Amino acid sequence: MLYTITDGSFTAKIDSLGAQLVSLTGPDGFEYIWVGDKAYWGGHAPVLFPIVGALREGKTQIGGKWYHMGRHGFARTSGFTAEEEPAGNSVALTLRASDETKEAYPFDFAFTVTYTLENGGLTTTFTVENTGGVPLPFSVGGHPGFNLPVGEEAAFEDYTLQFSQAETQRCPVIDLTTGLIDWDRHAFTMENQTEVPL
Repeated sequence: MLYTITDGSFTAKIDSLGAQLVSLTGPDGFEYIWVGDKAYWGGHAPVLFPIVGALREGKTQIGGKWYHMGRHGFARTSGFTAEEEPAGNSVALTLRASDETKEAYPFDFAFTVTYTLENGGLTTTFTVENTGGVPLPFSVGGHPGFNLPVGEEAAFEDYTLQFSQAETQRCPVIDLTTGLIDWDRHAFTMENQTEVPL
């Protein structure tokens, strides 16, 4: 099911399959989210849970039993439900543990993704609730694709990622074949920076 929210200026469309943002348009009708051209990448803005990246050989051992899980987990290919009727500018979609999820991830959880349009921007909130009686290991992430350039005069090289405060980080290389982190090599290093070029 496709949910549409608006704040009167911006409009967002969210697919219940994967709770994925598939469209964000502004007052001028420009589409900010990648259109999913399969010649390059078929996604839009997948939600990643309960892992980000990959497991070595696609498996992990939990409680003495082996479990298999694909890259970035199962949330992006799972059906989410709106447990409350969406408000005009906000929608919350939830994925709950099931027999199917427990085949790959033997834990009880409720994972909610909330999208809210306000003040000329879109906020995405991830909420993970442990509904079981044991610790819940997880990672969560967003993988948005953007439709660049936004203006006719801009080039891809004109864009940067900006942080509200200075960051210092050594970012390891991710092997694109296996999806695994190579901690011995670094893709780039940030030293007290607020901006990273794309």
